[in-house]
Amino acid sequence: MIKSFASTISIAIAPLVLIACQTTGSTTSSLTPASAPMPAVEQRLTEPGASYTILQQDGSELVVEILSVEGDLVLSKSSSGCTWKRDFTGYRPNPEWNNCGGSSGTQTSRRTSGSIFPLAVGKTETWDYSGTNSNGDAWESTRDCKVEGEVSVTVPAGTFDTYHVRCEDRWWVREWFIDGRGLAVQYARTRKRGAADGNRSGKLVSYTPAST
Repeated sequence: MIKSFASTISIAIAPLVLIACQTTGSTTSSLTPASAPMPAVEQRLTEPGASYTILQQDGSELVVEILSVEGDLVLSKSSSGCTWKRDFTGYRPNPEWNNCGGSSGTQTSRRTSGSIFPLAVGKTETWDYSGTNSNGDAWESTRDCKVEGEVSVTVPAGTFDTYHVRCEDRWWVREWFIDGRGLAVQYARTRKRGAADGNRSGKLVSYTPAST
């Protein structure tokens, strides 16, 4: 039986998170245009040993460290004890997470069209995916992603020109704001229907490169 998976794994799904006041589950409006044309961004920033500090929507801070890169997968760990793998070549649903909000699980996915990297406005990609978790949930859906525009965002770490990437599936809208380094400085995950208790948001406070 396929269940509508109400994820509690906010860190596994979103290592850097922020909801902007102008962002909703179905549309984003009144965003400030970028101050200058964005440079080409080939992939998400991945630097083993680097760390992020994130201000979550409840006011608490979370530290996320990139542990390793294996092929096109990045292994990260948060100060809450959650570990997860994500893809840096696209917006593929995360293939694995452990001890994230009381849940562990896996997902399999297949890119069915497009590729948004190098990032450029209007580019799209689509993933079919399915998964299961330790709570006994199972799900399947299609994730459609698009680079919506070039916008300026302000978070505690500063003001950044970014690419706005929006992904939508059966249950969720996810939005990332990616700066010229490939770093996600802002993110929001919003449930499309039903209770909002699964919504997650936060903002980048600082980024610490790996020591040399």
